[in-house]
Amino acid sequence: METQCILCGKELNEESNVCETCFNVLKSKYKNKKKLKQILQWHINHNKELNKD
Repeated sequence: METQCILCGKELNEESNVCETCFNVLKSKYKNKKKLKQILQWHINHNKELNKD
């Protein structure tokens, strides 16, 4: 099942929402794991809303 990264749109072969590159960038920007989870969840929710329209 191919999906796209919710941040950059790159095609993903694994069952993930974010590609490794985008995840590493977010991980370096948000050192706090709780904040990182919040940011990833926000992007997931925002991406679902955009796909509804």
